[in-house]
Amino acid sequence: MSKQIEQLYQKYHQVMEDLNIDGTQVKAELIDYHISKVKELDILETGAITLFNLYEKRHIYVSPRMGKLFGYDLEKAEVIGNDYFDLKTHPDDLVYMLKAGTYFLNLFNSLEGLPEKSFKFVSEYRILRKTGEYIQIVEQQTGLEFDDQGKPWLALGVMDFSPNPEMNKKASARVINQNTGEFYYFPEETEISPKNSARELSPREKEVLQMLAGGLMSKQIADQLFISVNTVNTHRQRIIEKLNVSNTAQAIRYGVSVGILPPTLSV
Repeated sequence: MSKQIEQLYQKYHQVMEDLNIDGTQVKAELIDYHISKVKELDILETGAITLFNLYEKRHIYVSPRMGKLFGYDLEKAEVIGNDYFDLKTHPDDLVYMLKAGTYFLNLFNSLEGLPEKSFKFVSEYRILRKTGEYIQIVEQQTGLEFDDQGKPWLALGVMDFSPNPEMNKKASARVINQNTGEFYYFPEETEISPKNSARELSPREKEVLQMLAGGLMSKQIADQLFISVNTVNTHRQRIIEKLNVSNTAQAIRYGVSVGILPPTLSV
């Protein structure tokens, strides 16, 4: 494993821990219920279905179709665990997916007033078949069960062949708010500098950042600016993207460092 991959795994696993899922609400009877329903759905679904336990960080169901469609050895996958699937992912795409997963988990932790059950994570990347060739696939992941704080502990995944199987196509990842139809994209990595990031914040985005730095929550900001909570969260997501940071706290620290926030607001 390369040093870069190892560091990305560390960051990803840390942000998974930061979800702080309440393990007392991870119920065996709910797991059994969803496995039984997924097995029924698996007969009709054209793709391959998985169930992932975010609290235990492991797949608890993998469709037999994984072997038929993509050539996965499910016996090996059961022994090796999650690493088996990562090893089948194109190395460049694995780097991208680890970064994107970390980014979106951090984003969810920074948003308020939006139930995580409204989000669907959609990604496209390349996997290795038994033939030694890579194919482009599309995967959708949606939360099924949540603790009382709205943190997902059980997720449904559906994997299928990409409708646009361009083999030189870069991996992509986005999140869809299924309530509003709004898209959240994983930003391309760019060099951060005061000239090309902080100055691109709109006056409203700077205003929202200042209010966040002052300790206000999204609902409070929405009330003061006479806008919706969803609009405030959209501003927050765009601030994070423009400053190329992972969360609101980092955005505030960066704002202080380039002078768009006073030093007294540093966190």
